[in-house]
Amino acid sequence: MEPETKNKIKFWIISLVILLLLLTNTYTYWLYNSNKNMNYEPVIITQKIDASAQVKQELIALQDQFNNLNTNDKKLQQGIEDRRIEVTKMINEADKHKNDKYHINKLQKETVTLRSIMKSYVRTIDSLGQLNLALREEKQLAVSELENEKNKINSLLKDKENLQLTVKQASKLKLYNIKAFGVKFKKNGTLDVLVEKAKKIEKIKVTFTILENKLAQAGQKLIYIRILNTKLEELSKNKLDENKFKLKDSLCYFSGKQAFNYGNATIDAVIFCESAIPYISGTYNIDICCDNEIIGSTTLKLE
Repeated sequence: MEPETKNKIKFWIISLVILLLLLTNTYTYWLYNSNKNMNYEPVIITQKIDASAQVKQELIALQDQFNNLNTNDKKLQQGIEDRRIEVTKMINEADKHKNDKYHINKLQKETVTLRSIMKSYVRTIDSLGQLNLALREEKQLAVSELENEKNKINSLLKDKENLQLTVKQASKLKLYNIKAFGVKFKKNGTLDVLVEKAKKIEKIKVTFTILENKLAQAGQKLIYIRILNTKLEELSKNKLDENKFKLKDSLCYFSGKQAFNYGNATIDAVIFCESAIPYISGTYNIDICCDNEIIGSTTLKLE
């Protein structure tokens, strides 16, 4: 190849390389300026703002969860109240330092810790609730058992009272053939005649038979006669306290009394009754009493 031709080829190659270098440098310069003029700050700020909003949202949710935690355990409840206050402060901190990446990261870590504490509170409260439920069930069972025992005791006491009442009723003196008569006496004191007219009566004679009773307590028995006339006045020799006796919870006047030595065998008895007031026509109610109770009754009608 001729020297002149070689030089032309070399010239064009060098020119092409220079042109390519020039184009490359021009593009690189343009690209550099374009990248240099791009604003990255808004993206960074947006990320910071998103992180702040996220941690605030998590704190608000955590605050709601703490607000829903309640327990009767005073110490545990105080801990929950302290955490509520702490979360409120952290929410204010998130608003105050929303553009501070370091502070936001710190709040995120503290939020994770508080969430863990909140979960432990939930587990503890749930355990306490189950324990309280178990205790309430045990208490209810104990109360039920106690009530059953009380009912058993009351039933036994009632049975005992009924038995005592039965024994008491069975051990009372039993009377038979109770009769009452109006009488007057002869001048020598002997019984004259039975009378029915009230104005002629001096005393009222009461007769009865005490039946055999092996359950009754043997020994001295003091029997009182209580008589009410048609006006419901109690008849008595006088109205002195010495003529009173106890009948259940009351004090009454007796018109006659007699002591008997009872040996659980049958006894025929006669008691004469007196009155400080005149006898009047009408029906008289007569009660025979012993050991504070009425053991027999009859009536007497006078003309």
